[in-house]
Amino acid sequence: MEENTLDYSALQIAHFRQITDAQDAFINTFFTGQYGHAYLVSGDKGCGKKQLCLLLTAHLLGSAEDSVDLLRVSMERVNAELGSKNTASIGVAAVKRMIVPFISAMSMFQNPRVVLIEQADLLTEQAQNALLKSLEEPVSKAVFFLITEDLSKIITTIKSRCQKVYIHRWPRERVREYLAGIHVAEEKAEQIAAASNGLIEEALYFVHHEAELSAQDAILQKLLHIQSLTDIIIFASEHAKMDAQSQDDILNRFEALAEQAMQRAAGRSLESCGELSAQWEQAVRAHRTESFLRIIKHIMHARRMKNNQMNWQACLDYMLANILEEINKWQSS
Repeated sequence: MEENTLDYSALQIAHFRQITDAQDAFINTFFTGQYGHAYLVSGDKGCGKKQLCLLLTAHLLGSAEDSVDLLRVSMERVNAELGSKNTASIGVAAVKRMIVPFISAMSMFQNPRVVLIEQADLLTEQAQNALLKSLEEPVSKAVFFLITEDLSKIITTIKSRCQKVYIHRWPRERVREYLAGIHVAEEKAEQIAAASNGLIEEALYFVHHEAELSAQDAILQKLLHIQSLTDIIIFASEHAKMDAQSQDDILNRFEALAEQAMQRAAGRSLESCGELSAQWEQAVRAHRTESFLRIIKHIMHARRMKNNQMNWQACLDYMLANILEEINKWQSS
């Protein structure tokens, strides 16, 4: 998913409200003038956390578009401004030559100076240590947003100096309403809302990439119809070369299906799960909530394996072998 190609122009702060009380409290501080100096903002990839930070920045500065009082720190910008040659991490030089001079300067408009670090998990440990002084001895009216998808890569001292905020996925109905508001046809909006699993960036990507959505649907059907070790071997070998983004997308959508099936099995939802296999539908009717919960845990563990640089085929083998064990229990009971 190429984030830079997505159109976020219709997004508003209101879209991120009334999801959790903690998220509302975070947003409200920027409207009451009681916001903090530094925030460590986490959440699933595609949940819109950077877009929310930009919207809050626009509220503070009047605009986040080319504002002289906003410094966006990304890997691409660091490489461009410091003459780096496509490095994969953000080093001390970015802190000393970009961030420190920026927050040391006064705003000509008497605005806060906002630093938005888009990929805080790419900061080296040395760079994070160099950033500590700015967080410990804040310049008046400076605000930091450190955005990350991997809190484990943020050092403890940084965590202790920031308010920690988790941005949640959207409810399915909200995604559907948002898509309708940008003139997506009802049937397509329903399909995308189900497929995106509350990830608004994923939903916007699918709006313009229907072919990819259809291809993912076909892969999910294969996953749902796995019934033997032979099926696992064939599936894993066929999809071993899947790119990293597609891996994330499939795991997200597979988890969403299992979550929706669990909700239906527990009688907490009548939402369609999409076209489940006969075995999965039977398990829903048999109210196998604990079994679906274990399936979700296996998918989540496969995602952690992937994030820890495990071979993708090994991740699939692990996940599907454990899910097959659950399916075999359905058949034997």
